[in-house]
Amino acid sequence: ISYGFEPVEGSDSLSKVIITSSYQGTYADLMQFLNLLDHSSRLLIIESLAAAPEQNGNTLSVTMKMTCFVREGGAPVEVAAAAGAGQ
Repeated sequence: ISYGFEPVEGSDSLSKVIITSSYQGTYADLMQFLNLLDHSSRLLIIESLAAAPEQNGNTLSVTMKMTCFVREGGAPVEVAAAAGAGQ
């Protein structure tokens, strides 16, 4: 896993965290992970996802790039708070 911070244009208190990760697992593992991300209270955006079968045929090699937003001091942005900010 690697990550980096970028400023958010127009905000003094938010930063964008770009996370790149790779792992191996079954299709069911991938679906469970994506379901957990989808139901997370954190604002996570999947920028890209690539999955390719391994030679043994039972596992996938997955590479993913995600973005999340954090407040100054490292506090993650909650989905409800982010949705309310646009109202």
